[in-house]
Amino acid sequence: MSWKTVYNQNDTNIAYNNFIKILTDAYEQSFTVTRLSRRRLKDKPWFTKALKKAVELKINCIKNG
Repeated sequence: MSWKTVYNQNDTNIAYNNFIKILTDAYEQSFTVTRLSRRRLKDKPWFTKALKKAVELKINCIKNG
């Protein structure tokens, strides 16, 4: 489906439905559903040692503050 189906439509409801269809299709293609094992649930490669240290420091400040 192309954007022409949205722009060239005179009926706003049909144009909106076409717009939602295009967005939904793009979303589903970009963010596919993947299965995750319970073992890998807690793996967070983006959570670096520096972030862990910052979180610990924040928790200590809250507890002592």
